[in-house]
Amino acid sequence: DVEYADAITGAKQISMLGLAGIYSQVLLENVPFIRILSHQFGLGFMPGSWMESISVSKGVASVTNGFEAITGQVNVDYKKPETNYDRLFLNFYLNSMLKSELNLTTRFKVGKQDKVQTMLMLYGGAQFMKMDMNHDGFLDAPLNQQVNVLNRWDYNPDGPLRGRTMVNFVWDNRVGGQHDYKPDGFNPDLLHYGVHVDNKKFDFITKNGFLLKGNNESIGTIVSYTGNWTKALFGQRSYNFDQHSLYINILYSNKFGKNERHKLTAGASLQYDFFDYRQVSSSGPLMPMVNRMDEWVPGIFAEYCYIIDPKLVVMLGMRLDYNMNYKEMTGLYWTPR
Repeated sequence: DVEYADAITGAKQISMLGLAGIYSQVLLENVPFIRILSHQFGLGFMPGSWMESISVSKGVASVTNGFEAITGQVNVDYKKPETNYDRLFLNFYLNSMLKSELNLTTRFKVGKQDKVQTMLMLYGGAQFMKMDMNHDGFLDAPLNQQVNVLNRWDYNPDGPLRGRTMVNFVWDNRVGGQHDYKPDGFNPDLLHYGVHVDNKKFDFITKNGFLLKGNNESIGTIVSYTGNWTKALFGQRSYNFDQHSLYINILYSNKFGKNERHKLTAGASLQYDFFDYRQVSSSGPLMPMVNRMDEWVPGIFAEYCYIIDPKLVVMLGMRLDYNMNYKEMTGLYWTPR
């Protein structure tokens, strides 16, 4: 279920098995995508017109994508140059409440042999009109503007190499609170309650695979970097959040046995997060509160699949991770699947 976390900021979250979104892992083409700061507004950073498919796993899920899937996984696949046959897709939307959206996707071939293809995706959206249908003095939906740009490169040269690289930048600005709240940058309005959130998010994802012995055996690498910079004002308190995350995953996969019914995947991963948080209250003494945190989590995993039928698969997996921030408590924890 998609639910509103709160009405003032218009934040949405996935609720799975009755628990909030932080317990569900949201992936972009099998790469952890909505994490930490992105949990608040991340669903709004994935335009529907870009999506090719959505896969949902409730409860137990694969260990190859990390340890953070507690209630399930949601994996989103974007349109790809080799499967998207529209050279140009353009869509414009406007409703009576002045909610507007612009969607653009286009693809290009690089060279004459179709070994390299690229795709440009653009989304722009805005809510211009102040709405207070129940006359409670608060906006029913925040005013917001968003620009979202993604460029992907899919390459399939001669030889065993296969790869995909994506670069994504999002700018999202939203203002909510009382109807008469007048934002003045990030200076608080002493007469009215308001919320002002400015989000900038940058993602770089590259996935590369090397085929061994035909298509039955392969080695894959995933490298992802996320930078998220959020500046927010809630009432008379201002907050600055910075996040830098690095994710590395190396996988070995092998299909074997009669009709390739058996599949073994094993590998190692590294998740690094740096988080910088600053808070200033204008209602009292200006004493900024600063918190910094960095976290290193290396891990290893193995997963076995027995494919009884294309619609029926038995899967057994296990991973072991070590959190360096919990050395006093051994820092080791198992994730069975």
